[in-house]
Amino acid sequence: MSGHFIVFEGIDGSGKSTQAQLLADALEARGLAVFRTREPTADSPAGKQLREIARHGREGVSLEQEIELYFDDRVWHIEKEVAPALHRGDVVVCDRYWYSTAAYQGALGANTSKLAAQSRARFPDPHVVVYLRVPPEKAFERISQNRAQLEKGYEKLDFLKKVFERYESLVEHSWLVIDGRRGQKEIAADIAAAIFKKLSEKDQDLS
Repeated sequence: MSGHFIVFEGIDGSGKSTQAQLLADALEARGLAVFRTREPTADSPAGKQLREIARHGREGVSLEQEIELYFDDRVWHIEKEVAPALHRGDVVVCDRYWYSTAAYQGALGANTSKLAAQSRARFPDPHVVVYLRVPPEKAFERISQNRAQLEKGYEKLDFLKKVFERYESLVEHSWLVIDGRRGQKEIAADIAAAIFKKLSEKDQDLS
């Protein structure tokens, strides 16, 4: 695959969705073909069900069923969207990937390490993971101020603290770890500089 797979991760309120869009805009401004996507998807049957769970709560859905929905949605996502975009040579910018499942469903009681191992065995590795590190208290403050209605499934301070702990257990030395407490423009500039450097290094390796 000649494309580049970039994943944004972080707890709710970390600013990752905003930064993913800003990076996509910066890449397109450089003339690069960008495929912007996110998980759970909005198009697969499993993705649609997961979005409903996030909005309205998981009543009647077991943790095991929820995890299976995430895996089913991810299989669809890779096969139908991510892999074709990478084969075209696009830069894929993805808001959340399997690390989110390991962190969030781990915070609900699943084994984070086991979910990570299963995911690594089943799904392609991204070229870059951008992790927006923001303390849960700061993230929850942002959510409370900026959203008219919190998602019943996930957006609670105590839960975000658990998710944050699991994200921290997943961090690898290869990740691009960003202090997400700063201003949007400063963060975006740091991310863009790092990504452009990595893309340049990849081009040199292929030449």
